[in-house]
Amino acid sequence: MTRGFGYFLAPLVRVRRLLALSLGLGLILLMTLGQGPALGERSRGSKRINSTEYGQEVLDLVNRARRSEGRSPLRWSQEVADAAQTRAMELGRKFSHTRPNGKKWNSILKEHRINSSAYGENIASGQKNPAAVMKSWLKSPGHRSNILDRDYTRLGVGVAVGPDGQLKWAQIFLE
Repeated sequence: MTRGFGYFLAPLVRVRRLLALSLGLGLILLMTLGQGPALGERSRGSKRINSTEYGQEVLDLVNRARRSEGRSPLRWSQEVADAAQTRAMELGRKFSHTRPNGKKWNSILKEHRINSSAYGENIASGQKNPAAVMKSWLKSPGHRSNILDRDYTRLGVGVAVGPDGQLKWAQIFLE
């Protein structure tokens, strides 16, 4: 029995169709997975957090605490928030006021070209939202002292998801 040329091509056509379908689905999957959080957002499991929005909420809570103690409100500083965001991301590697590179936390100020003669940092890990982190900080005498310090006028806040899935928080205060 002789078989025609088409007999041999039929399986190849099916393989080619399967390959095209697989490649198409693969590209769709890659494009979907490649869409990370938008600028200012951080992924946390299926939930996304907006670090800028969370930072503003923390600022509002800080100013509420300061008002209740007769202190003037702090102003948001985006340049300080950028430095705080860097610190929040570093806290996922090393939860300490010492940076992963071994330098003191305030070396971040020089890296971001921020000058101030008075500065402070609050860090936290694991609190799920701005209200929870503020509650923790206000219960701690050292953190509370930074929040209520009369010398500070500016604030930046950073929040990032650590490798453990926990939120890492950093506040930087400047005069």
